[in-house]
Amino acid sequence: MRRALVLLILVPLLNAAPDDLHNARGKLEKLAVALAKEGLVNEAAAAREPYTHLDPSERDLANLDKGIGRALGRARSKSPKASVLARHARTARNLAHDIVDVAVDRDGTPALLMAALALDSQCEHAHKILGSVYGSDGLWRTPKLAALEGRATKVKKLIAAARSLDVEVLPSEPTDPVLHDLYGKASSVRHGGLLVQSYLPQERVEAILRDALRAMALSHALGG
Repeated sequence: MRRALVLLILVPLLNAAPDDLHNARGKLEKLAVALAKEGLVNEAAAAREPYTHLDPSERDLANLDKGIGRALGRARSKSPKASVLARHARTARNLAHDIVDVAVDRDGTPALLMAALALDSQCEHAHKILGSVYGSDGLWRTPKLAALEGRATKVKKLIAAARSLDVEVLPSEPTDPVLHDLYGKASSVRHGGLLVQSYLPQERVEAILRDALRAMALSHALGG
């Protein structure tokens, strides 16, 4: 969220003239060093990143890196106050909407839309342009992830339906003499034209056949 400080300076200058870019570089230099003085390493790096895209000279970039390094060496030990962080968060949310407006002017530039979402993950306008789907849990998902989750939900419902499927399995008279010869006992169950004979107890064979038929029904439904 604190990267709002960076983009707050950068966004209005997307179509800037050379002098404006020079001024933007200067502001970003000061911002990066100021953040480094607070001990905010990641935020200082975030301020440096857009600076590199504003055509700085190698010397200017090297000087900035030195400035950030010196500032980090003298960084304050205390963390920023919660009120300061909250202010940055509010700025980030407002800035996210501004970035989306810029992206719309540029035919929905994905990079700008993702920058907006980096500032405010719940920015509705950006999500809608990107085709994201809003879930019942209050979270946005990419179209691909939403499709996968929809498929997973369907599979769960099919599994539940298959487990509760009422399958008629009837006892049948064993006809295989080998089972009697080898085990001295046999059981047999039938479903339609399907006959299963085994040395296992009758109830066990019935349960196995029911589960197999339910699995077949689930497989058919998943393939449909």
